[in-house]
Formats: sequence, structure tokens, C-alpha cells
Amino acid sequence: MHTVMTEVMLTVAIATIAAFLAASFYSSMSSFYDVYRMAIGVEKEKALTNIEIIFATNVSSSEAKIWVKNIGQKPITRSLIAKASLIFGPTAECQLLGYNTTVAPYWTFSLASDFDHDGVWDPSETIEIDVIWDTTLASGDYYVKLILYNGVSDDYYFSI
Repeated sequence: MHTVMTEVMLTVAIATIAAFLAASFYSSMSSFYDVYRMAIGVEKEKALTNIEIIFATNVSSSEAKIWVKNIGQKPITRSLIAKASLIFGPTAECQLLGYNTTVAPYWTFSLASDFDHDGVWDPSETIEIDVIWDTTLASGDYYVKLILYNGVSDDYYFSI
């Protein structure tokens, strides 16, 4: 009787440990799947997003304009455009500009072509970026790079 009781207790203990291990494994696999699904979603969004800087020039001694076309398949809201990073300046002295700050240099944007008048930067539409520089834009070569909220970017060189 003593042996039967020991075997029953061992069987219950082994079953409990097996159930615990199975639950832990399932929980880990579920977490892994959630992370994997989120990573796939991020990559899908990047794949659907694409931009092209189509032209840049100075419009005054301290202001430049940059036109950027949405050549992707995803619309981009104004709030997401505002989260973009803009690098601008003479090629040897580029700097990261703040968006819509009160101290130059900074940048703002407007929808240059909003075909459906919805206030969203849809595919095939163009935004116009205004760069307000803190000094005179001297003659020379300039560089601009726009990096969207999700890391998609384009760069452009131009001369003044």
C-alpha cells in the first residue's frame, strides 16, 4: 500500500509539473507570436510608405522650399508629417531642424496638392516644406533629407 501511495503522489507531481511546463511554453509562444505580428505590421507599413523629394530651391535669402511627393500606397496624416525629421543645410554643415518652432532654423509644411481636399497627404499628392534658415543661404551645394515617422526617407542635393 505504501508503494501505491508513493506512485500516486509521484504521478500527480509529474502531471502537475508537466501542466506547469506546458502552460509556460504556451505563454512564451503566445508572447513570441504577438511580437512577431507587431514586427510584421511595422514592416508592412514601411513597405506601403514611400516618398520622393522632387525639387528644392531657395526662395529668399533665408528661406528654402522643398517639394516632396507621396509615391507610396499609404496616406499620411498631418500629425504624422509633423513627427518627421528634416536634415538640411550646406553639405558640410547639415543639421536637424525642429518642426514649427519659434527659433530659426525650423521647418513647416503645407499640402501643395490636396486633390480630394481631405487634409491628408494621399498617394500622388505633394507637400511643400518651408525651411526658415537662421542666416543667409549662401551660394553653394545643399543637402536635404526627410525622414518620416516610420523611418522611410529620401534625400536630395541642390545648389544655390
